[in-house]
Amino acid sequence: MKFCALGKQRISEVIGYGEQLGVLRARSREEAEAFIYRKREELKTRLPEGDQSILDAFHEIEADERFLAKIRDIKERMMPVFRRLETLRVTLAKHEVPKTNLRTWAPGYARIDSFSDTLLWFVTDKRGSTEPISRQSIIDGLREAFSISDP
Repeated sequence: MKFCALGKQRISEVIGYGEQLGVLRARSREEAEAFIYRKREELKTRLPEGDQSILDAFHEIEADERFLAKIRDIKERMMPVFRRLETLRVTLAKHEVPKTNLRTWAPGYARIDSFSDTLLWFVTDKRGSTEPISRQSIIDGLREAFSISDP
């Protein structure tokens, strides 16, 4: 689940970079080029060796302004899955309803979803309603989020 949080953080970083770059390009080409250079130098020191996917995303943002809209769309599609995963993570890790101090009933108790034969948890939200979250529903949500055609 930390993997998803990292993905969300990286998507946000790429979007922020693209937005700043757009503002600088509108102002002056030299400022934009200097910004690109500083970001590339920062990424060289900060990212682990061989972490090419994030570098590719930054290069794509620099080369194609439409990529920013595509990344925003991906983030928007992924947010429901991220929220469900975060709710499940807090329930399992802290044994409480997310964003409250209320305890949950049987937080680590998983069942088998009879439709997909995957693990299924019932999590409670702040309003007290219970939502089933199965491993299959998470996979289906991610699959739907990433089945994107080019705009």
